[in-house]
Amino acid sequence: MVDLADDPLPEQDSSVRRIGEVHNGPDRIILYTTGQKCGLATTRKGDEKRLSVNLLTAWPTDSTHGPTRLPYGPYLNSSAKGSNGTWASISCGKDAMVVKFFSPNISKTSKYRGSLDVIKPSNAENPLSIVVGTKEIRHKVSAALESHS
Repeated sequence: MVDLADDPLPEQDSSVRRIGEVHNGPDRIILYTTGQKCGLATTRKGDEKRLSVNLLTAWPTDSTHGPTRLPYGPYLNSSAKGSNGTWASISCGKDAMVVKFFSPNISKTSKYRGSLDVIKPSNAENPLSIVVGTKEIRHKVSAALESHS
């Protein structure tokens, strides 16, 4: 579990389990689960208490519910446009979570912590990809994402 300073997620909700966070340029991406759902919340430096994107997506109900393009699927997907030109999508599976995040201020360097891997964008027009899961799962899902890009 990750303890986050200036956490914009509700403290009173004990079902929220923080998994990790990524700092990229002025953007902070917080990854979490609550019950059988995957979530992400993003904030910007200087405005840490205001969410620019907040997504919550349920796990698939069975093995036929949702796309299986990536290993350890199926996944259910959702996306949202945030403030300041940001955009995020989340693919939620029972064993893995895959996040794509775009910002006009995307940086090739990221700081992160938690059980996640960050795939750097190949250019400024591509989103940052984040894979959450065990080390083995992250390795296989990351390899599949990189082969599709």
